[in-house]
Amino acid sequence: MDTKEKIIQVAFNLFLQRGYKEVSLKQIVDAVGLTKGAFYHHFTGKEQLFRQIVNIYLLEGGEKVYDDLPKDNLKQFMVSYLERVVAFMDRVQQEIYDSDKKMGISYFQLAFDGLHLFSDFPNKIMKIHEKERNTWIEVLQNARENGEINTHISDRQLARMFIGVNDGLGMHLMLEGRFDDLQGEIFTMWNAIYNLIKT
Repeated sequence: MDTKEKIIQVAFNLFLQRGYKEVSLKQIVDAVGLTKGAFYHHFTGKEQLFRQIVNIYLLEGGEKVYDDLPKDNLKQFMVSYLERVVAFMDRVQQEIYDSDKKMGISYFQLAFDGLHLFSDFPNKIMKIHEKERNTWIEVLQNARENGEINTHISDRQLARMFIGVNDGLGMHLMLEGRFDDLQGEIFTMWNAIYNLIKT
């Protein structure tokens, strides 16, 4: 791990434990074992570092999760999507020093801090949500056209149902510290919807 990666990982852990406002630049520098001069070689300040952390641990996962997923079969899309999300979250979880600490409210706090700090953050989140919605609609249209599903519910409404289950149940499970149940619980609910609309 190079110095910049170490700064990011250490700061990520500190922000998870205490929140953005409660972590000082001095605490980050001391925890990494650097001088402030060495820190400034990599980042202009705490805010730029936090932006990098938000990009890595929040935005990149949302931006890339749909890339290259199979879109011609709804069931396969559901399985592949959940596998990719769990793999991303596993990678993030591995960055947490305290292996007994599960991602929960502190992970969402990073997002709330990002919303308060960066004026462009809401637009980035909206673009991710738009990509998510449009991808689901495309998959559902394909499933309808190839005869996999048959329902009077519109593709847009179905997309909102699948996304709503993912977001709502995912948040509940993470807040309860039940990250390991995420894939199975969401797939069970998605499969229930799927069984209602399949041909």
